Amino acid sequence: MISRKRILIIAGLLLAALFLCTQTCFAAKTSTINGVKYTHPSKYQSADYKVLLGVDVSYWQYDIDWDKVKKDGVDFAIIRIGYTGSDSFNQYLDSYALKNIKNAYAAGVNVGIYFWSEACTENEAKAEANWVIRQLKSYKSKITLPVAMDYEFASGHRSTKKFNSMTKTKARKQFTKNAKAFMDQIASAGYTPMFYSYRSLVDETFNSSGYKINMASILSKYKFWLAQYSTDNSYYGKFEIWQHTSSGTVKGISGRCDRDFWYYNENNETTESGTTSMKDCKVNLKYAQMKYTKKRLEPTVTVTKGKKTLTKGTDYQVLYFNNVKKGTAYAMVRGIGKYSNAVLKPFTIGKVNKLDPSEVAKNAVTPTSLTRPAVLKFKATWTPVTDADGYQIRYADNKAFKNSKTALSSKGTYSSKTVASKINATKLYVKMRCFALRDGKRVYGKYGAVKTVKIVNTPPAPENAKVKKTKKYKFKLTWTPVPTVSGYEIQYADNKKMKKKKAVLIEDATLSRKTIKSELKVDTVYTRIRAYIIVDGKKHFGAWSTKLSVKIK
Repeated sequence: MISRKRILIIAGLLLAALFLCTQTCFAAKTSTINGVKYTHPSKYQSADYKVLLGVDVSYWQYDIDWDKVKKDGVDFAIIRIGYTGSDSFNQYLDSYALKNIKNAYAAGVNVGIYFWSEACTENEAKAEANWVIRQLKSYKSKITLPVAMDYEFASGHRSTKKFNSMTKTKARKQFTKNAKAFMDQIASAGYTPMFYSYRSLVDETFNSSGYKINMASILSKYKFWLAQYSTDNSYYGKFEIWQHTSSGTVKGISGRCDRDFWYYNENNETTESGTTSMKDCKVNLKYAQMKYTKKRLEPTVTVTKGKKTLTKGTDYQVLYFNNVKKGTAYAMVRGIGKYSNAVLKPFTIGKVNKLDPSEVAKNAVTPTSLTRPAVLKFKATWTPVTDADGYQIRYADNKAFKNSKTALSSKGTYSSKTVASKINATKLYVKMRCFALRDGKRVYGKYGAVKTVKIVNTPPAPENAKVKKTKKYKFKLTWTPVPTVSGYEIQYADNKKMKKKKAVLIEDATLSRKTIKSELKVDTVYTRIRAYIIVDGKKHFGAWSTKLSVKIK
């Protein structure tokens, strides 16, 4: 990219300023960058793909304000580390490379690397790769994206002369081997290798005589970064990054720069042999939503495997995307060392800070008090959990919680709930937990300590009720006393539906019979009895006995 960028800088002085770039797109068919509408390849338009926005830079962009670049919606940068000379096999460090790596990383821009290659043999390609590895040794933790080999075959350069000195078939075979040798060496140092070139140099269907690299073996093993300056892309093969223009503008970068789309699909991540997949770990963000501040927001990430808490920088890296502007942002948690693969966790930038459901679920809730406000009811009181969406109360008449019942409190701000018990018991065991919602589903926390409450259950219907006439317009009702009640109520009427009934209240709970002088001067009356208890000065009635009839005239 050296000679090409010199031309671009000079030409850039003649161009007017372009529109500002848009923010990261997700599952998009098109993106508008600097006022130009780009159509994404149909194979990358599904919801599985996130379209991430980036730049690639070198010495020719001079001093860059990376904080402004990040705020302008750029989430990744591929930085030139150096190049091989055009006429001798010497490697040169880009004089802005290390400064760009440090400052981009500090600004929250995810960093990848590229190296301009002039390798003519496999050994030269390995030597170039080893040079890159040495330069990056102190910056390895900051390199979160691939390290790319840039093969461009500029006019008059040593690699181009060497290629043209061979038959095309032999040259393509040799230079394809060179590319693979470079990337194999990069991979051996623990980096993700990537190959970069122009479509006209790699696509035989696009440039049948002029293409220089056979891509079949490269595409089967390595990531590909494709350069094609157009508003759409019809390259037949797979690629991960599309460099779609060399005339882009970004706040924080003077003049023009290359702009890139990264088509990221979490499902395409793989687990390396001998490592543990990050997808088998539990990845939690501290916040599901963070308050918009015009600055980049990075919710804390916690990763656990069983009881082990993994270490950031040793076991995994975190890459953040679209985490400045309002809307959906992402934390990409990628395994390193003994771990591999990646997990993409969304969070929202909005009006307030809101804990992630998994973070909320760390809270165990225990009732601060349990009271019995009425028959077959108990009231639980607790301390609300920050950002909980609700609470679940579980109760049973046994310690093992067999045949238990649940009740929900539907707001996280609630601190009490009166529960109408579905279990007819005098003592209940109660425990509770909070929950938060993710995609409409509840993520539950841990149950707190179990507490007990005594409740009052309604009396059962008196059994063995019988009635008989004692005298004219008098009848006697007998029954088996109900334990632990306060009294009884007897009703009678001249009809089965108990319309215009009369009632007799019995306050002596020990009675088992009552003679009643009927106020109704009729041939037959219908009668029934129920028990009641008094709780907090109020009568609570139980079920009625069987309805009986008796002739009283």
